[in-house]
Amino acid sequence: MSSGIPDADGSSTIIQLPTYHGDPAAYQKFILCFRAYSNAKGYAVALDPLATNMPTSETDITDTDRKIAAIKKAYVKANANAVSAYTLALEGDQVFQMVMSATTADWPHGLAHLITDKLEAQYQPHDLVAEIELEAKMQRIAHHGDQREPVIAVQSNCSFTTWLLCSRSSYT
Repeated sequence: MSSGIPDADGSSTIIQLPTYHGDPAAYQKFILCFRAYSNAKGYAVALDPLATNMPTSETDITDTDRKIAAIKKAYVKANANAVSAYTLALEGDQVFQMVMSATTADWPHGLAHLITDKLEAQYQPHDLVAEIELEAKMQRIAHHGDQREPVIAVQSNCSFTTWLLCSRSSYT
């Protein structure tokens, strides 16, 4: 699907919106592409929960300082574009439900950073159980050549999918 949303600089470059169906093996590539897409479209700030001068609600776009009011208004617009992009990008009931669950009383159309957080928690968790599962997966892989690769992958904290893609490409 091509996007009709203009780029951050107002140019008419067409950029392909990445889609995601809920396959854990495809998450890493999706989120990297989605962040790149969001950056090119100018709303990557909405994916970060710690944005500077983030408004408290969709309607909180005023301030006595004109610069802060402009930043708040820009954030609300960036968030709306990011939520719209997630709505189009996430396919399937399980992942689409994450868009629906990111709404709050103050943000009835959703908060993009909540969607990002929910996706990461589901498909790229950073807890002890996930690390143990990752280590078990890596131990089951038939190694070609250097046996130190899994140790390097775990120490560098890269995902199983990334390690697998990188290791496969180095042997072809």
